Amino acid sequence: MTTYDSAVDAFLAAKNPLEGASSTLVSESGILMSFVDGMKLYGISTASHVSAAISFAIVIILSVSTFFGIAGLLRVASIDIGEMKRVFSPLPAEGQKIADLHVKKAYIVVAAAMPAVLIASFVGADSWMATVATTRGYTMAERFVRDQMDLAIYVLDGKYYDQRAVEMVREETERKVAKLSEKNSEVLTNLINESFDKRLENVDDYLDWYYSLPADYERLASMITGSAEEFVTDQFTAHIENGIDDSAIDEQLERYAAQIDQYRTDAEEELAAYEMDDVPEWLIVEKEELDDDFFSDSFEPAQRLLDANDRVVISSTIGLAAGVLMKAASKQFFKKFVSQIGSKLGASAIGSAIGGTAGTVAGPLGTVAGLATGAAVGVGVDALMLNIDEWQNRDEYKAEIVEAIEEQRSEVLGALG
Repeated sequence: MTTYDSAVDAFLAAKNPLEGASSTLVSESGILMSFVDGMKLYGISTASHVSAAISFAIVIILSVSTFFGIAGLLRVASIDIGEMKRVFSPLPAEGQKIADLHVKKAYIVVAAAMPAVLIASFVGADSWMATVATTRGYTMAERFVRDQMDLAIYVLDGKYYDQRAVEMVREETERKVAKLSEKNSEVLTNLINESFDKRLENVDDYLDWYYSLPADYERLASMITGSAEEFVTDQFTAHIENGIDDSAIDEQLERYAAQIDQYRTDAEEELAAYEMDDVPEWLIVEKEELDDDFFSDSFEPAQRLLDANDRVVISSTIGLAAGVLMKAASKQFFKKFVSQIGSKLGASAIGSAIGGTAGTVAGPLGTVAGLATGAAVGVGVDALMLNIDEWQNRDEYKAEIVEAIEEQRSEVLGALG
């Protein structure tokens, strides 16, 4: 069973047996016949969605009706001459035999004149209909079918599409994209929150390392080599990002982008299925040109989510880490971390110098002993300074690091919408 998406499709599929007739009235009859046949096709197609048995029964009934109609015409054509004479004879009086009836010539004249009158009427009506069609742009039958079909057309690249069908595709695509975007946004939000919560957990580990003597000496060594700022940056990123794997975010975004691409393909294929060929201009009630990006509104939630990835690089561990580092670098604690390295280097140098000077009094061995004493003093000074710094500033530093992480979290989640 051939199915039709709309009454318009069924009408266009119906054959017009009188198409191209030179007579306007005959052409009108063909249009009306096509309309009736199209509605039959559409009715059968609609019934087939409900029940194949019902649609089959309708086809049988229509076929049988046509058969009996043709049989009736053949029966009329088979009437013999004697029976035909009765048509032109008066009705028999009571007791009068049919054989005694005589044909009335006046009846024959009327019967002969009627076709001539009909022909003359047909010619006059045909001429009038042709004038109406020329004046209005379409005939009465065309106007009737136009009103029933109420066909609105979208035009894209010179191709015609049923406006209602296109809107249906667009609305369905918009619904699917919105649902998918909402689901992915929820999943991504959870993954991103898990990622940033882990960074918050790493803050204390980072500060524990920062306030250790080995870390302090590593910072001093970086100052001597001229890479203090780079060292601080690398160590901050390494400790804050320790144990964090954002590959699940990558995978989720890749799946999402692939699904959106599939939705685009599906929408384009559905649109192609609703392309309309050989649509007569008189049937079109409304026509509107479409832009190439007419589907863009339907994909706006998806585009916003994908653009968010480009803006804040949420699909990359490096991107998220860089965002946190950038926020942290603007905080006061980060600037102090670099500046304090120089002051600590000076304190260690002073301790060693004092011990070396004191040792010169006792000669070379005293100098060595003095240097060792100075180094021990330096270590003690470093440990004391670290403890004082931690006691005075650790809570403040932690608060600023947490603030930097939360600022980046808010930016990423805000980009997701």
